[in-house]
Amino acid sequence: MFTDAYTTPMVKDLDKAVRFYTEVLGFKIKERFGNDWASLEGPGIHLGLHPAMGNEIKAGCISIVLTVKDLKKAMEQLKKKGASFSKITEDKMVKIAHFKDPDGNPLYFCQLMY
Repeated sequence: MFTDAYTTPMVKDLDKAVRFYTEVLGFKIKERFGNDWASLEGPGIHLGLHPAMGNEIKAGCISIVLTVKDLKKAMEQLKKKGASFSKITEDKMVKIAHFKDPDGNPLYFCQLMY
């Protein structure tokens, strides 16, 4: 169903977080989209650093992003299995659908538009 997965720490300052993960921990930058997103790679892990989104998703929160080729299809498959989606957002680069696991941990599907 998904093509890639990232652990996504929500951060207050993207530049500061990128410096920490690359200079202190040794992660490599895979992609960076201004102050909106940074994909980092380390041994056995992908990180997606994302700025906190106010009260909705606070800094210090970690979510899991699952990259999908077809957001609508992925959502339909999960809805059939009982999942519900709390919010869907879209811009020029991505379409995102937020949902939670049974314990309330945040996850989201992400369809890249480029």
